[in-house]
Amino acid sequence: MKLFNAFITGIRKALHAWPVTLITFFVNLVMACIVALLFKSSLSNAFGDSLAPDQFINGFSFSFAMDLLKKNPGLLHAVFSLVGWMVVLNNFLFLFFNGGIITSVQSKSEKVTLRIFFEGCGEYVGRFFRLFFMVALAGIVLVFVLGLIAGFLYPVLQGNGETEIQILKAAGSVIALFVLSFSILLLIADYAQVITVAGNERKMFHAFWAGIQIVFRRFFLLYGLFLLFTIGSLLIVVVSIFIWFHFNADTGLGLFGIFIIQQILVMVRAWWRVAAVGGQVEIYSSLKGTPQSEMIQEPPNPVVPVPALNIVPLVDEQKLTEEPAPVTKRLRKRLPRKPAKRVVKKIVVKRRSKRSTRK
Repeated sequence: MKLFNAFITGIRKALHAWPVTLITFFVNLVMACIVALLFKSSLSNAFGDSLAPDQFINGFSFSFAMDLLKKNPGLLHAVFSLVGWMVVLNNFLFLFFNGGIITSVQSKSEKVTLRIFFEGCGEYVGRFFRLFFMVALAGIVLVFVLGLIAGFLYPVLQGNGETEIQILKAAGSVIALFVLSFSILLLIADYAQVITVAGNERKMFHAFWAGIQIVFRRFFLLYGLFLLFTIGSLLIVVVSIFIWFHFNADTGLGLFGIFIIQQILVMVRAWWRVAAVGGQVEIYSSLKGTPQSEMIQEPPNPVVPVPALNIVPLVDEQKLTEEPAPVTKRLRKRLPRKPAKRVVKKIVVKRRSKRSTRK
């Protein structure tokens, strides 16, 4: 399986599983609306009857925002705490959704339904929670090991630290080491989930170990696919930030237009996530040599009973089905053979009498 073939196949699977994209989009929309309503309520309480919020519509003023936060020190405390809890809740929700996403993208049915999605969510949520705690424990150990390596590596790369280039080089190397290590750990966790669903694995340690083996066995192929989808996600985020800062909305209609564009980008991000999972499933199935359609065994179609036909037999079936009577053979005693008698034929020769000859 080539890299770009898996990439294109993942996108096709995401288009096929569009109901999954809608579900993830609506979940993100609900959580974003909750945060937005709390933020609006906090600003309304801080401004009161002032017309100062119009300054945010006409143009963002950094000095005005700093003055507002200084006068109201606990203004955004509730918002930030809610955002933190929403991030945690979002991660756990997608931990629940991952089973349904993987089940949907690898389903061989012509149409992906909500029943297939939620059945996958409910079937694998317990296993994914166990896998999550296992990955979290591995992450804690990885932080400890990388901290020791960074403590040794940073002074060596920094040198005497006379120039800013040396400091930036050392800091960049340490950050790159952490990013690479944790991206590999996340990649292992993703393929462990795929292995759990595709192979119906119930022991999460075996799935995690199989994920380690497959990632390091085909590292460049799998990490290349991971980078392609990661770059796509970053481009979507950059477009969202560009629209937010370069399109000013002075009217309610303009704000509504920006809101619609932002939600379209959120839906594209949700679809891109499903496409990434589809690419992982496709590349795993090709590495295992298993056809994609055989990875999930769908329940067989119900057999419709055929009504029995009344056929008049031409031959008496009862006679054909009756078992023949057993044949009994009489046992005859073998008698010893008597020697055959020789038949001796006596040849009788008639002699003529002398009287008859004399006449």
